[in-house]
Amino acid sequence: MKKFILVILIGMIFSLFSLFATEQEPDWIEFDGKELALHTGWGHPSPMQTYFSQREIDYPFQGMSTANYRGHIAHWKIRKGKLFLKEVVAHKGKKPKEYGIKSNGDSVNYKSFVFADWFSGIIDCVEENPENRWAEPIANYVILVRHGNIIDYQRYTVKDKEEMQKLYEAGELESSTDMSMEKKVELAKTSSKYASFYFKMNTYDSLTFKGKSARFVSDKEIPYFLEPYKSDFLKWKYNWENDTSGVPTVVWEIRKKKIYLKDVRLAVGLGLFKTNFIDIDISEVLPEYSGQDEIFGDWVNGDFMIQIGKEVENEYYPGMTKFEAEEVIFVSIENGKIRKKYEFDIDQEINWRDLPSDWSPEMRDMIEKFSSHLYSIMSRY
Repeated sequence: MKKFILVILIGMIFSLFSLFATEQEPDWIEFDGKELALHTGWGHPSPMQTYFSQREIDYPFQGMSTANYRGHIAHWKIRKGKLFLKEVVAHKGKKPKEYGIKSNGDSVNYKSFVFADWFSGIIDCVEENPENRWAEPIANYVILVRHGNIIDYQRYTVKDKEEMQKLYEAGELESSTDMSMEKKVELAKTSSKYASFYFKMNTYDSLTFKGKSARFVSDKEIPYFLEPYKSDFLKWKYNWENDTSGVPTVVWEIRKKKIYLKDVRLAVGLGLFKTNFIDIDISEVLPEYSGQDEIFGDWVNGDFMIQIGKEVENEYYPGMTKFEAEEVIFVSIENGKIRKKYEFDIDQEINWRDLPSDWSPEMRDMIEKFSSHLYSIMSRY
């Protein structure tokens, strides 16, 4: 157990994820005189993926295989403390500008490369064994990037990991007087918070509806209160560079066809089957409502899925739970009030390519918006 905790701490979490999904082909990055494998995954989006999501531009690539869902391999270079995008390989290698990729500013230029000033976060790289890429890597690199600028980096050798393990087991990890080791531990913590931030991005809001517990699912890609920071998550007060870091999730209640905000929490942690929460004051996201116990959500608009159900413990893994939906309802909300409601029968058999002809256009639209969520719910049948 101690080794597991330490592995999470130093940011090398991809071995954990690979137990549940096919390991993804890496990007490649030139740094420190070496070509390193830049890993991407649930907790570490590709720096190029963030380019399109921040701008709300249609993603131009299609998955190559189960080992490359992002549909490309990007080649990067760090030069004079800055991150550049060299080339993008999809079906054919192209220069970044051929895909319309460009910097936010135009003050930094180097050859035909693109300065990646849109990217802030952690880059996790591996210095592979040149004789056998599947063998124990020579070292791991964790690189902290802020708007394309390299703020810090640490190289973790096998010896470093063993030393960190010894310090952890002796209870001295936090009190080490070795400045070099202290820097490695601090950056590892930041890496862990960064992975947690993206890993918990899809945490569902909770809801009380008709006196029952439910999950409240939006058709948006990120939590509501992160939308204003979509182009730069560093502007969010609880980003990964802060002591307290997490993704804002909301506790709602629907009464008499109106929605009320009851509480706001930060979703944190790297657990696959469990999310931890840190309570924060509502004023952190809605300062104008400071001190109020509940708030009428008159700003809430859009289509939502309500999954009424409960957390059920996994019979094979005690302590792990999974939410099982017993009832699904779609609602359209306008200025905090439910205007339309559609009941959905989760026991029916559905041909997803040929939806029932007696469904209304509104119901079909809902199914298209929430099809992935519905498929996940109904797959247990």
